[in-house]
Amino acid sequence: MSKPALFLDITIQIERIVGDRTRQSALRNELANYRLVTSTYVLGEYLRTLVKDAIQLHRLVVQHTHLDEVITYLGRHPNKREGIIPETVAKGQNIDFMMPALI
Repeated sequence: MSKPALFLDITIQIERIVGDRTRQSALRNELANYRLVTSTYVLGEYLRTLVKDAIQLHRLVVQHTHLDEVITYLGRHPNKREGIIPETVAKGQNIDFMMPALI
């Protein structure tokens, strides 16, 4: 018999990746008996937030010699999000169906 489907929103998707180890372990245990699904909208949100911010941070670390320069830059530009990945990828698709939770 197949596992029941469980839709994962963006909050749970992000916690599965960046939550503390205790939370990640608890989520793994809680979700083990489900076939995890999400939407392309959630995937787009994931790309627009977590992935885009990680790319931005990596770019800053590569550009600056010292970590304190990166911290200073982030302190001066707390809400600046540069277009690192193409907007067409960052926007995702607005399709209303379920897809496997790849994240």
